[in-house]
Amino acid sequence: MTTTFRWVLWASLAAFALALAAALIADPALLVRATWHGADPLWTVWLPTAAGIALSWVIVTRRQRQELANRVRTALEDHPIGAETCWLLLFLLCFVAGAVVLSRLLDAAFPPQAYVTAVPVVRVLFLFVLPILFIDRAGITRVGASAPLPALALRVNEPWRWLGLLPVAVCVGLVAVGVRDAHMPAPGAFALATLVTVVAISVPEEVFFRGMLQARLELLAGRWSGIAATSLLFVLVHVLMDPYNEIVDLAPTGSPHLLGAAVLTYGPLGVLLGYVWSQYGSIWLVILLRGAMLTLVVAPSVRIMD
Repeated sequence: MTTTFRWVLWASLAAFALALAAALIADPALLVRATWHGADPLWTVWLPTAAGIALSWVIVTRRQRQELANRVRTALEDHPIGAETCWLLLFLLCFVAGAVVLSRLLDAAFPPQAYVTAVPVVRVLFLFVLPILFIDRAGITRVGASAPLPALALRVNEPWRWLGLLPVAVCVGLVAVGVRDAHMPAPGAFALATLVTVVAISVPEEVFFRGMLQARLELLAGRWSGIAATSLLFVLVHVLMDPYNEIVDLAPTGSPHLLGAAVLTYGPLGVLLGYVWSQYGSIWLVILLRGAMLTLVVAPSVRIMD
């Protein structure tokens, strides 16, 4: 961990602790009543996070992990990491502000619930298209000699990096157990839910949060500082965006409960996704993991099907 940014890890952990403490003071029964989009967080978030991190830790050796970290560092050595990180944070702010403004404009002109079309468009624009175009060719979908990090994330040639499919399968299996009693929609509706969660949510968010932002924060502040800070931003964005969520509300019962529910669910999920990305450096794994987990949880009641 770099000395200059050593405080990032402790500041992120303190922010998580304070947010959770404030939510528990406002709602002492939060730990019992917390859900992740209506599902039991024990099976859909907490157990998958523990299992996914434990398995990934066992699978990847210290030497493999260090070699991957060196390759990421080399891929970004000519990049202005500080400036690019600032630009990414600006795009993140624009995503939240743009989604709120456009949702309200559309709802005023075309009520009700026109925001379900606004949020995906703004998400793809500010978390995917613009970062790819303006972060010095650092977009995760670009390949070639001029973009070694995207090539590293997309061209997974080492067999040990594909072993990440094992923790992904275990995590998804635990979520499937957790929602086994839920009434899943018809195949067509389930396919629509999958399309929304993977294409409109998982791809742009995982490319942005893990493939772009976390990769740079790890170089600036160290591995666990990068994971913690990215996870904190991941939580804050989902707290702010919950009223405009095109899928299912996280916690519609009030802001204290929403904050606590986000810390207890999107916090561990962000750490899981961040750790899987850091261990394997494969964008395919984090997109698959996020998309499958989210689809299983929200498919029974995804809002866009109303």
